[in-house]
Amino acid sequence: YHLVYTDPDKWNSSSPYEQTFQHENAIIVLYMIEAGARHQHIDGFFPKSLDERTVDSTGWIFSRAGSTYIALFPLKPYEWIEEEEAWRWRSHDRNNGVIVEVGSGARYGSYANFQQKIRATQIGIDSVDSGLKVRYRSTSGHLMQFAVGGPRLLDGNAIDFRDYKLFNGPFIQAEVGSGVITLKYRDRVRILDFPAARITEGE
Repeated sequence: YHLVYTDPDKWNSSSPYEQTFQHENAIIVLYMIEAGARHQHIDGFFPKSLDERTVDSTGWIFSRAGSTYIALFPLKPYEWIEEEEAWRWRSHDRNNGVIVEVGSGARYGSYANFQQKIRATQIGIDSVDSGLKVRYRSTSGHLMQFAVGGPRLLDGNAIDFRDYKLFNGPFIQAEVGSGVITLKYRDRVRILDFPAARITEGE
C-alpha cells in the first residue's frame, strides 16, 4: 500500500487501515481509519465502460461488464462522484467497509439470476466504537465472519494462515518471503527470482 496519500482524487492501491477476508468469489473489506488520517474516506472505482450499474433497493450496488457480474454492499453511507472515465464511489465514515461478491455468466447464467442469488444472501453487521463485525452468508452458502483485528471465521472455524502462500493459483505460485514467483501457462513456465535478479524460462 502507499504510505503517503496526499491527493484525494488520485486512484491509489490498498490502505494501511484496510483488512480483508476472502473466500472463493466473496470478500469482506473492513477499515478502521485513525482520527488523524489526512483523508478519512474510502473509494471505489466504477468505470463508465460498464454495461450496467444500478443501486438496488436492498442496498446492493450491481454492475455488469459483459458476462462478468459484480455486487457491492456498502456498510456505511456514501456518495457518487462523476469523473471523466469513471464514477467514484466514496464513503466518509472512519469505521467502514464493503462486501463484494463477483460472478460470471458461466456460473450463474443470467445477470438477473445473479442478482436474485445476491439478494437472498444474509448479512449481519455489528457496529461498535472500535470497529465493525460482519457476518455474510454468500451465494455458495458459506458463512464468513470477520471483525477488525479479529480472526476470520469460515462456517464457524478460524482460518489458519500459517500455511498460506503469497500466491496460490493455477497460474502463479509464490511462498511468503521467498521473493520467487513462478508463472505457469499451459506447458510454459517462467520463474522470477527477485533476490537473484534472474528470470528463468522453461517448459
